[in-house]
Amino acid sequence: MEARLRIGCSSWTSPAWWGRVYPEKLGDGERLRLYAGLYDTVEVDATYYREPSAGLVRRWAQVTPRASPSR
Repeated sequence: MEARLRIGCSSWTSPAWWGRVYPEKLGDGERLRLYAGLYDTVEVDATYYREPSAGLVRRWAQVTPRASPSR
């Protein structure tokens, strides 16, 4: 079995990313889409505190690309 290294961060909402990773004028709702273009995994630490709503999970799926075997 081939091992794959996956790189991601603990959040896509860090304020430290404004002006460094995200453009200053990027809307809050656009951060996950941009993040997903940079990294192929993320830790959603909010799920530790409560289960996300079905609608929120659907939105995450809509704004992120489908995983591909080559990615």
